[in-house]
Order: sequence, then structure tokens, then C-alpha cells
Amino acid sequence: MKTYTNIDFTADTSTVCALGCFDGIHLGHAHIINEAKRIAASLSIASAVWSFREPPKNYFSKDKIKLLTSPEEKRLAMQALGVDIFVCIPFDENISSLPARTFFEDILIKRLNVRHIVCGFNYRFGKGGEGTAEMLKSLCAEAGIGLSVIPPITSGELTVSSSEIRTALCEGDISCANALLGRAYSLRAKVIDGQHLGRTLGFPTVNQQFSKSKLLPRNGVYVSRIRVGRKLHYGITNIGLRPTVNGKELCAETNIFDFTGDLYGRTLTVELLAFLRPEQKFSSIDELSNQVYKDIDEAHSFIRSLA
Repeated sequence: MKTYTNIDFTADTSTVCALGCFDGIHLGHAHIINEAKRIAASLSIASAVWSFREPPKNYFSKDKIKLLTSPEEKRLAMQALGVDIFVCIPFDENISSLPARTFFEDILIKRLNVRHIVCGFNYRFGKGGEGTAEMLKSLCAEAGIGLSVIPPITSGELTVSSSEIRTALCEGDISCANALLGRAYSLRAKVIDGQHLGRTLGFPTVNQQFSKSKLLPRNGVYVSRIRVGRKLHYGITNIGLRPTVNGKELCAETNIFDFTGDLYGRTLTVELLAFLRPEQKFSSIDELSNQVYKDIDEAHSFIRSLA
């Protein structure tokens, strides 16, 4: 997969391009991207994705939207989806000031050499968001370029969207978030040195901290799945401040079942599968330890239900 992280590029082949920010790469996003791949294969040309590092709203507002996927997580997801060309650039003054027609002509046609475009029903582009899917339809017809506009995708009674996923995560409703994503919500970061309290109590943990731009779900304990090398392990992950031991930094602590070894400095992806309980402050370390063993038993029961 070719990856471009600034606007100074030119695709060396014709493309079918999926347009969007694609934060989260949820079921709706995957549908758009897979449709672009399908059309590209039928035309024997490359599939491409145009996206931004962060939602454009973050450029205009002081109240930043937390990211469901970091740029690196997004890149890895695009690679897993089998995209040929991935463009992920900052949304900056240059991009924000481009009129819709200029974006279409200078970027989509000249730089991405598009022969067909795929986007969602609510896609906006160009200065002030003046470009709509309807305007894109007119521009494509004028240029002799194909266009596919994907309607809303639903999961149960909910329309799949990044905002619905954020709401579910903040409420600790990981099952809803995962249903809308079409996969388990994941946290990817380097393992850092911790207080080694878990090891003393008999359940060693790996500790991770995350960029302030990354959306962490509701503080609490989750059943998790972790890939170490080529092997998948289950575990429990506590997200929060660790109030019982006077923790001050928001972090994730994961006890990986059936694993021994040193993971310090390694980058791990922790997938969250189920919410067990909110984070709480215990009156003693012994009380905390007893609860963790209960959490582990409950996690094993959930894991057995997956078989």
C-alpha cells in the first residue's frame, strides 16, 4: 500500500477513490471502501482512499473531537482492508480554503487521477463545506467520471456513525460500539514501566498511556484480547486513574492471561470485548486484589461464552 501524508503527491495510476475522514473505519466506512475496491477491481485499476489525520471540525473548534483511530491505527486498518493507495493528510489552512471545484479538479482529477468516486450520502468537501454529494454528482457528470453515493448503513435501530460510537464508548457500552464498528474497539500504544503492583499481587500487568487526542472509553474494567507476536491472548484491562493506589495519570493496565515475558517497549494493540464494571476506589489493597480475582473469573466466563 502506498501512503501519502501530505498533499504533494501524484498517483502514478488511475484510481477509484473513496472519500471521507474515516475516523473509526466503522461498518459504514468499510462499505464505502469495499465498494471502491470492488469497482477498481472491475476496471483493473488501483483503489484509493482520501482522508484526514483528524476530523475537519477540529481545525475550526477549540473543543477537539477525540479520535477513534490514530493516524497509525487508520493506516494499519486501511492496509488490512487491502487499499492500494492511502492518503491521510492534515486538515490545514491550505485545504480548508480550497473551493469545492478546485478540490475536485486539482486533487481528485490531477493528483489522484480518478475515474470513479465513492462517498457517503452526507459527504461534504471544499471551503466551508460547500460541496455536497449532489454537487459532486454534477461535477462528475461534467468530467465524465463515475460516482457511487452510499446510503446510511444501520445496525439494529441505530444508524452507523462515528458520533454514535463515541457516545457508546463514553457510556461504557462496548458491545454497542463494537457492533457499529464491525470489530472490537482497540487501543494501540507502547508498553511503559508501571508500579509493579499487579506483579506483587499475583496478576502482572502491562501499562499503556495514550495521546490526549485518542478517545478512551468509560473508566472501568474490560475483557480484552491482545495479540503478542502471532498468538492471541485474552485478559482484563483497567482503564482509569487507579484511585486505590493514588494514580494520577490516565492509563490502561492489562493482565494478559496465560502469558509470561517482558513486553516493555513493545507496541501492543488491546481490543476491548466486554465491560465488566466501573473503576472504583477500594478501602485496601486486599479488597482491590479480591475484586480483581472476581473480575478474572467473570472474564473467563465471558470468554467461554465466545466458544
